[in-house]
Amino acid sequence: MRDRTRAAKKAAAAKKAAAAKKAAVAKKISHTDDNPITFRGRKLNVKTILMLQSAERRLGERLVITQGSFNSTVQASAGTHDGGGVFDVSVRAGGARTQRKVRVLRRAGFAAWHRLPTDFKPELRVPEHIHAVSLFDHDLSTGAGSQKRDYLAEPRLNGLLNRAHDNGPKVPVPANPTLVKQTVRRREILFMQTNDSVGYLQDVLGLTPDKFFGPAETQRFMKEQFGWNGRKPMSEGLFRRLFPVSVFELDATIDPGVAAAVPRQRTTTAGQPTRV
Repeated sequence: MRDRTRAAKKAAAAKKAAAAKKAAVAKKISHTDDNPITFRGRKLNVKTILMLQSAERRLGERLVITQGSFNSTVQASAGTHDGGGVFDVSVRAGGARTQRKVRVLRRAGFAAWHRLPTDFKPELRVPEHIHAVSLFDHDLSTGAGSQKRDYLAEPRLNGLLNRAHDNGPKVPVPANPTLVKQTVRRREILFMQTNDSVGYLQDVLGLTPDKFFGPAETQRFMKEQFGWNGRKPMSEGLFRRLFPVSVFELDATIDPGVAAAVPRQRTTTAGQPTRV
């Protein structure tokens, strides 16, 4: 009986410590909302990146970001991207796949909408895309804050100037953001077979943004600098040299409820930065 009590106390203490660690991580991340970093060639804050990665993990693919946060250069965006917590995602083809992306982004804690060219004035030439606004960012612009309120309204609205009813997937608003770090696995660092390879090398090593820098240039760089042409999986030695433990191990204390499958990147044609 005494052993069971001791074990129960130990388990409760461990659970409390894990919860405290998770809360500390979330608090630390919250203080970075106004601190942009470059991610896949776009400016985003840490919390938005971790929320995006959690969505990608559920989707099983990487999303192409066509416009990030902290960007006031696109007049058609009407200021919604001026602060943090906002990005646009390229849409190659509409339909069920796009609706699933919107649904998963909403589950991760974003007010996400599928935007069509017909939603805007023809002269703006806005391409089809997904617009996402974090529901948990402390540095949203005035315009993005208004869209957040539209999303939380009852009934839910579309976040556009016409304030029409939302026609997207019906997803409950989460109580907390879903935060996940990417993982990197040596057996998956292989050019032309695992599309993640190029993305990992770009994102983690900072070789180049995702814009127009393709696998051929990345492959040439790696061959010249490290003697690896990507035809065989990366050696253990080179892997450990390039990827520290903190990069390729999943930080389960952030959100242990998300599966650890590594998402795959789809090759898509990135659209121009657009109004939301």
